[in-house]
Amino acid sequence: MLRVLFSTNPAIFRVSKTGFDAGTGSVDDMLIDSTNTLTKVIMSGRIHLVGTVVVPFGITLPSIPAVDLQTADSADASLIPFRKYGYAQAQVTCTPSATGLTFGNTGGAVWMNYVCVAVTLPV
Repeated sequence: MLRVLFSTNPAIFRVSKTGFDAGTGSVDDMLIDSTNTLTKVIMSGRIHLVGTVVVPFGITLPSIPAVDLQTADSADASLIPFRKYGYAQAQVTCTPSATGLTFGNTGGAVWMNYVCVAVTLPV
């Protein structure tokens, strides 16, 4: 069962609820669904996380967004989810707010990919 769907053509990002398939489930079966007109990917990126890193939105959202994280061993490799082969494990946290994301890491340095999805956007 597919829980996370990243597609580039067409551009789709979906995370399903437990027990549902992200590729075939309905909008109501998803935690995050970029095809739902009420949700929008507002930011995504890759950061080298050591200690605490704050990523501001540049705007204030009316509600706290959802965030999906992935880790990687290097700047050019992505692994899903939260794997760091050959190194001590790192505890990664993400605290979203209406103005940005605060990432934290209590272990060694790790590359983080993130996607931030807002349910409601400012008008």
